[in-house]
Amino acid sequence: MIIYIIHLLVIMPLIKINFTRLCGFPPFFDDDNTILFEKIKKGKFDFPSPSWDNISPEAIDLIKHLLVVNPNMRMTPEQLLRHPWILGQTSQAKDKNVLDKMRDWNSKRKLQGT
Repeated sequence: MIIYIIHLLVIMPLIKINFTRLCGFPPFFDDDNTILFEKIKKGKFDFPSPSWDNISPEAIDLIKHLLVVNPNMRMTPEQLLRHPWILGQTSQAKDKNVLDKMRDWNSKRKLQGT
């Protein structure tokens, strides 16, 4: 139970922040909260091009193993700490335009609302 609470309160927010930091937009988004919650409950997300083209396979692997609906299938905190991306063992440089991507995503989101 303690590990589940740690996962909910610490690990999941960090993964969502890292997802956004890496590509510039959150893993789950919809203007309609009902649809948004359905996406979250189903764990539906992807790694669209070109946003993820320059992101290391290790970073993508980490996201895939942490944003999992079934808590029994998620990476444990111990596994997280030993993951190559956490240890800085990546095969590819991180995308250097993250802030620009976040600005682009936010601009598009605002335009869709008008």
